[in-house]
Amino acid sequence: MTNDFPVARIWQRRGRGSLCTTLLLACVLGGCADESEPVPSADARGNLLVITMDTTRADSVSSFGCPVETTPRLDALAARGVRFTRAYAPMGQTLPTHSTLFTGTNPRVHGSLENHYKLGEQAETLAETLWDEGYETAGFVGALVLDERSGIAQGFTAWGEPTGESSQGELPPERRAAVVVDEALGWADHRSTDQPFFLWTHFFDPHGPYEAPAEFVERIPRAPVMQWLLERAGRSEFGSEPEEQTRARYFVDDWRGYLAEILYTDEQIARMLDGLEQRGMLADTTIVIVGDHGEGLFEHGEKNHGVQLYEEVVHVPLIVVHGDDLAGATIEHAVPLESVHDLMLTLATHGVVDVPAELPDATAPRTASASEIWAATRSGGSVPERPIFLERPHYTPKRLIQRGNGDPTRHPYGEVTALVMGTQKLIEFPDDVVELYDLRADPAEAVNLSDERPQAVARMRQTLARWRRAHEVRAPGTGASVDAERLKTLQALGYAEGDDESSADDPEPDGSGPDAPTDDEEQDDGR
Repeated sequence: MTNDFPVARIWQRRGRGSLCTTLLLACVLGGCADESEPVPSADARGNLLVITMDTTRADSVSSFGCPVETTPRLDALAARGVRFTRAYAPMGQTLPTHSTLFTGTNPRVHGSLENHYKLGEQAETLAETLWDEGYETAGFVGALVLDERSGIAQGFTAWGEPTGESSQGELPPERRAAVVVDEALGWADHRSTDQPFFLWTHFFDPHGPYEAPAEFVERIPRAPVMQWLLERAGRSEFGSEPEEQTRARYFVDDWRGYLAEILYTDEQIARMLDGLEQRGMLADTTIVIVGDHGEGLFEHGEKNHGVQLYEEVVHVPLIVVHGDDLAGATIEHAVPLESVHDLMLTLATHGVVDVPAELPDATAPRTASASEIWAATRSGGSVPERPIFLERPHYTPKRLIQRGNGDPTRHPYGEVTALVMGTQKLIEFPDDVVELYDLRADPAEAVNLSDERPQAVARMRQTLARWRRAHEVRAPGTGASVDAERLKTLQALGYAEGDDESSADDPEPDGSGPDAPTDDEEQDDGR
């Protein structure tokens, strides 16, 4: 990683869904303004600050279960706000999960099913909704996979992403959290309006390779990390065979490197929050901090986050700070990231902006709602457990060889989907294999209960099948909504391995409902 990147590009928004007129940051700092911007209304709307941490699993955060101190600032925010202890990312990829967070729809609806799929302009993003309501919008991201060409930048009037060349003479895939914070504070220094704001900062650092500054690695002590891993090995989290449990001793350096990145990111978040507070920008500001997905660290035999749906990949931290509401509270209901969109919009605007209505679909099961759970927690009421749907990208065999450490037999190709209902979780594979786990008794997902609970399996499979039918997608390896140049760039950076089965020239999915495969595509659907 390197910090030697030029200043951010800033984009002016002209109408819904379009980004044009590239400006240098110097222009904005010099006072350039867009007279067509909407005039802020007189109501008492608040600000919104969204912080997303890439590749951050829930138990890497101290207040979510990490036994070593990795996140002192996040823990302090959790004490002021609300911890959602069971938040779920829809899959283990960055662009799809951010698209879900900012559109309030799952990847099958918004169409961004992989990092190299573009979020289409037909999607209504949180930034667009707030801009239309008179908010100033700014986004600064740490990863090229979230660049403007990905579609995630629509609705932001100020925008920063990795630019320039890395030491290898190519586009940098990422940039340090310190650079993102510098840009965010630079933007804050030169705001010239009294509009409420929506600021999004994305920190890529926890993503591999783990290269935190040495001082942060030294602050992650070896002994307690080793003890933690040995305890987990004793619960068969790293495999049931004795030799696999013994291997846990060799994982400690990877874990320390990963946790050091979390610690470094937390310190940069603290620097940004302190800077915004010094500038008077945190008063009446709702703060949302969330991981975009987790990271497998040798549980279930995997060190990655792209090919499976176990808890280490999809269970993420979520902290919401909103004034004195529910200060220090813990919400244990399972919630999907897609429902956090509505909660953010409601809290930031104090309920004066209508939440966009969902597309009606009587065949789709109703999913869990963060807003409903929040309201019930405030009032002391109760809400029924509702399903949460998860999936991984629909890989072709070639993609699985590349993503799955070169082993073509380790994972079946095609659709892998999962359902969380209460404390039970069902994972369904394309070869008709199912796994059922009791997350309360077995959070490590080490004991498959599918044979012991056939009625639960049948009921959950029926719900999962209804959801898939309501949101059909193309066959694996087809329909990438991306231009050839971007696909080539992402392939060079390792984000989008090439497929013989797919083409950058495939037509875009419409992202609004069934996108049925052709007869030829159905021959390669992994079933």
